[in-house]
Amino acid sequence: MTSPEKVFEIAQSGDGYLAVEKSLFVVRKLKRQKKTNDAAIFLIKLACILLDNGQNIPSAISANRAVELILQSKSEFESTEDIKNLLFSYIEKITPSHASIHLFSFFDNAIELFGQDDPSIIRKKASIADKSDNYYDAQQTYIEIIAQEIEKDGDPTETLNLLYKILFRWTESIQDEKSRLFTAQFIICRCVISISSQNEKCLSTAINFFNRITSEHSNNPEISQPLFTFTKYFLKGLQQNSPSSINFLTQQYYPLLAVSRNLQKIISTNKEVYFHTGNSLSNFLNSFTQMSDNGNQNGSNNNGGGLGGIGQLIRSLFGGGGSEGGLEQAAAATAPSAPSDPGLE
Repeated sequence: MTSPEKVFEIAQSGDGYLAVEKSLFVVRKLKRQKKTNDAAIFLIKLACILLDNGQNIPSAISANRAVELILQSKSEFESTEDIKNLLFSYIEKITPSHASIHLFSFFDNAIELFGQDDPSIIRKKASIADKSDNYYDAQQTYIEIIAQEIEKDGDPTETLNLLYKILFRWTESIQDEKSRLFTAQFIICRCVISISSQNEKCLSTAINFFNRITSEHSNNPEISQPLFTFTKYFLKGLQQNSPSSINFLTQQYYPLLAVSRNLQKIISTNKEVYFHTGNSLSNFLNSFTQMSDNGNQNGSNNNGGGLGGIGQLIRSLFGGGGSEGGLEQAAAATAPSAPSDPGLE
């Protein structure tokens, strides 16, 4: 019969996946005996042994199962202090070389379990993601930290600087110049709009962050891409509490926005946060389909779907901000259906 000691021996021998497989039998037995605490402690100890023996992915899987077990069975735990100490000891051992999708899943669950009490977990996740060049995970985690800092009236400057650096490391990592030109606008603008979507307190931070990027990189060809124009006026629409301008912008830029479902979700979240629209995501996504159908039916007749009026609308909404001709060109540049990029979903 499989025992904890036997599983530990397998882990120490270097067969991490077999140890994880065998651990399931031990956990089931302990759960049947109503020893959920012992099961979680066993899994964390196994994760530590696996990590010490270079079995990074099996280690993360075991640690994540421990946290999932705690989250699923909170009512059965008399005390989690011992478990918390073991988990924090495990987290301290983690380095960027241990990064994997399983490790980030572990971090997400650990943050849910203990993160409100101790921000060190989310900061460790951000550091691991950053130093291992897991750009998207690092970006999202930094944004969460920024939102927490703003919510507590703290100073997010240091975290914003880290986010700024990783955004441009990400874009610079794209070797093909044409791909970088197209994709960078999504990486940067999606990040900015994601900051504003966290809560209403984050809007000024998003605007300042966007202005810093466009000012310091004004000669960068990526900054001239149409999504930057969209983002500029999207943030202004939020700032002036103007749902009509937001709706108009999303209609005019729909071929470009449709490239990234993730971006569409973030835009929808902004609408919910600032205009209290409720869960409008399904309607928002349906509107993309309807606009696409209309564009296919009328594309050859309308020469851009009525883009000629966008400059006038921007002036009326925002007091003359922006060049009508320049904005028309930016909007018109998005009129053709853009190719899908799996990295942007």
